[in-house]
Amino acid sequence: LYNYMEKYSNYLYTSSDWDFYVWERAGFVFNWAHSNKSKHLPKLFCLGSALYYSRVLPKTIQESFEIVIVDHRGFAEPKTANPERESEFEFSKIREDIETFRNFLNWEKFTLLGHSGHGYMALDYARYFQKYICHLVLVCTGPSHGAPLQKREEYFDTFADSLR
Repeated sequence: LYNYMEKYSNYLYTSSDWDFYVWERAGFVFNWAHSNKSKHLPKLFCLGSALYYSRVLPKTIQESFEIVIVDHRGFAEPKTANPERESEFEFSKIREDIETFRNFLNWEKFTLLGHSGHGYMALDYARYFQKYICHLVLVCTGPSHGAPLQKREEYFDTFADSLR
């Protein structure tokens, strides 16, 4: 399992603070970013979009942690996976992705950060793998991102003023 991941963790490019890679797993191609590769800093795993979160994390956080940001399946490019199958995006699959990546990094303890809907994914992982979590950070995670919220968004889009 780990040799498979190492084989497919291909280096993409470096920005001033981040190294970017791709990772193939279970029919998806994930982007991931790594910053401050240091054995001396606490570890921070951020689930979401490697391209987005690497740009918006405050410098104070970037300087205080070794950080890995990994796309989740919703952002990953399907290679052989069928994105039309809802089962490809169940929490259990995302949880397996996070755990496989944690093993690849060989991180025994880390802070897990989830923003918005990614907070639910982080919470699910922490529920099953709490022994690896030293801190769980949920940022702006609403009470629900399910069907009721989608219905309210449809209502808003239908009836809101076009100038909103």
